[in-house]
Amino acid sequence: MFRLAAARGLPVVERSVARVPAYVQSSRCESTVADHTLSDTPQASMPKSIRYPYFVSRVGMAGTSLPVYTDIRHGGSKWITQIRKVEGDVSALCHDLFDDMGWGNPYDKCNPNARMLLRVTNNAGPKTVHLRSNVSREVKAWLESRGF
Repeated sequence: MFRLAAARGLPVVERSVARVPAYVQSSRCESTVADHTLSDTPQASMPKSIRYPYFVSRVGMAGTSLPVYTDIRHGGSKWITQIRKVEGDVSALCHDLFDDMGWGNPYDKCNPNARMLLRVTNNAGPKTVHLRSNVSREVKAWLESRGF
């Protein structure tokens, strides 16, 4: 279809594989963390830019809240923590989260803590990570420590 349009002299529209536009993707995958140096003289620490293969955008009217929610099901016997609005590589987010929390590899069948990862929805657009148990406070603290 594209070759025929170019042969006829019509403008060719190129489609991008990524769902997120390039200008949004380049600006959204960066987070800043203050660089703390241990020296005798107090210096103003400039935040350094850290690039992750994933991004979790903030929500709310002022954009100050993280999209981490708790869902209670089955009469209060099942707690699910949801991390919404994840863009980019979700498996890298799961690996980093599980490593920093000390839960091991989330995709290892022999790991008893791998059951914490309930499912990942890979819909078009932002993705959602579902975790077993109520760990929303820990996940929010972890995301804030990484600069999101």
